[in-house]
Amino acid sequence: MITLDRVIGVVAESAEDAVTAAEVAASTGMSAVTARRYLRYLAAAGKASVSCRYGRVGAPERVYRWRATRPQCQNGETGPR
Repeated sequence: MITLDRVIGVVAESAEDAVTAAEVAASTGMSAVTARRYLRYLAAAGKASVSCRYGRVGAPERVYRWRATRPQCQNGETGPR
């Protein structure tokens, strides 16, 4: 889980800005393919949101943003909305 923790660290630190797989890869020293795999996992688990950034040419770039989690109460319900 060390690799996942490193990816979470980069995405969470960039909470105000969205990050790409290439940016996560550059920050952690892993391949872009590995970073992309972990980012997709975080998005599927609801820990990160994903959207597309459109440029002038080529396919849109997927960008990821950390989702702040709401605290859970003892009865399992989430906090105020």
